[in-house]
Amino acid sequence: MRALVFDLGGPLVTETHQLPPVVAGLGAQPPAGHQAYWETRLGYDAGTTSEVDYWSGVAGRPVEQAEAEELGRQDAAYWTSIRPEAEQLLREVRATGTPLWVLSNAPALIEPAIDAAGWRSQVSGRFVSGVLGLLKPDEAIYAHVEQELGLPGSELAFIDDRPANLDAAAAHGWTTHLYVDDADTRAWLVELGVLPG
Repeated sequence: MRALVFDLGGPLVTETHQLPPVVAGLGAQPPAGHQAYWETRLGYDAGTTSEVDYWSGVAGRPVEQAEAEELGRQDAAYWTSIRPEAEQLLREVRATGTPLWVLSNAPALIEPAIDAAGWRSQVSGRFVSGVLGLLKPDEAIYAHVEQELGLPGSELAFIDDRPANLDAAAAHGWTTHLYVDDADTRAWLVELGVLPG
């Protein structure tokens, strides 16, 4: 493998079905706030739903631009707080010299949040759907990554927690792995020959 590609939510950041603290701060009540946060997320992640529209829907009231941007920044900070175990894996991969990239379905504000994160130096770069206007599992996002990295799919390995995303990557020739936990990720990296056994 010439490069590794990691999804953000799951492989690096613990997925949760609970509402992030930023939503609780809005006073949004379940089930309405919970439903709006998750069920309208796709458009926000794709960059087709504005911050104002998304956060107004979550809050259940009109939200002004400045407030929406602040909510977006808080939300992005939450979703870029990776687990210590995952960060350790990134450090170990970095030490091998193997390029590691992040490919995430996430709003555009995730990009500057990644760049500000302490673990950013461990990865070569990031691909964020809200910036690209492309979502996994659309085949175009995998083609975009290949083009940007100058590598064919046969030289890329990808870990994600959603089978549909992995199936689409595999159709491009990528080596894929379904995320289970950090110990399983380590075992996969050893199997790939990226980390020593």
